[in-house]
Amino acid sequence: MKIAMFTDTYDKMGGTEQAIRNLTHYLKNRGYDVKIFVTGKNLKNAFYELADFDPDLVHLHTPGPGGNFGLLYAKLKNLPAVAHFHSMPEVRLYFTKRRENKAVIELAWKLAKLFYKGASVVISPSKNIKKLLFEKGIKDNVFVIPYGIDTNLFSTINKKRKSEKNKKITLLYCGWFRRDKRVTMLVDAMQYLGDDYELVLIGNGIEKKKIEKKIKETKANVKLMPPVENKALPEYYSSADIYVNASLSETLGISMIEAMSCELPVVATPSPGALEIIKDGKNGYIASADSPQDIAEKIMKLEDEKKREKLGKSARNFVCENYSIERMGSETEKLYSELL
Repeated sequence: MKIAMFTDTYDKMGGTEQAIRNLTHYLKNRGYDVKIFVTGKNLKNAFYELADFDPDLVHLHTPGPGGNFGLLYAKLKNLPAVAHFHSMPEVRLYFTKRRENKAVIELAWKLAKLFYKGASVVISPSKNIKKLLFEKGIKDNVFVIPYGIDTNLFSTINKKRKSEKNKKITLLYCGWFRRDKRVTMLVDAMQYLGDDYELVLIGNGIEKKKIEKKIKETKANVKLMPPVENKALPEYYSSADIYVNASLSETLGISMIEAMSCELPVVATPSPGALEIIKDGKNGYIASADSPQDIAEKIMKLEDEKKREKLGKSARNFVCENYSIERMGSETEKLYSELL
């Protein structure tokens, strides 16, 4: 079977991109012929490549020009079209310096609704997002298939022991530095924590200078690091003690799942994804949406090393049971087969 995947973005960093890579890796290992079309730059070349490839099914990952191009091709060729809902339509605004605009966000949702309703089926990464899509009028043929990760790669095999000189409790965040990720909230939370805590931020994005300014103003114990390849992340997760995320826009949160698979408890604010994967007091804690102090208080609940270890093991067991790459791949494969 030939699968043509369409996306408008394929950066090295980002949950959507990693979800595409994970799924593609699984399908290729299963013998599928998969070709990824990053069509944001040259649609003319993409058309000729697509015609040569002659797919049996198209899988759309973004509702932008590339995704709509793939949807149009599917309709012209009478092919099944799978549309994957990875992120809120307004998230694209956060890659720019433009301010949030209610009218623009409403328009983005209307266009997204047209796009997803035009597909044969829609894949939602979580139950909470399926409920949101229902509320937005996207009600038919929506299937929940959670993201999956390589739980063998993301494990504690290479868990580092902290030296006597560095016994600080290390908090870690990996991902985009965008407004919707609210990384400055994590820096603000450090003001309520003692000198025994340090925060490591791995990533990049339009908010980087703002974050650097916030660190200088608060004199917080924060270390900024550039993005690293996904295969190198287990080392960083395994060197940390707690994973933190202040975003309210996570549809599921691949970085949180990866961290949990490395036996890290998670403290996060109530995004749809966090509410689905974090079981309060069992594998992490949900903090108030707009309170850096509450984020700090939830972090302090994990001050005891034995408690962190207990919740971390529970986190890994939860991920291995529900968010393996094998489960995601097999459920997607089954959906493909039913469409054909």
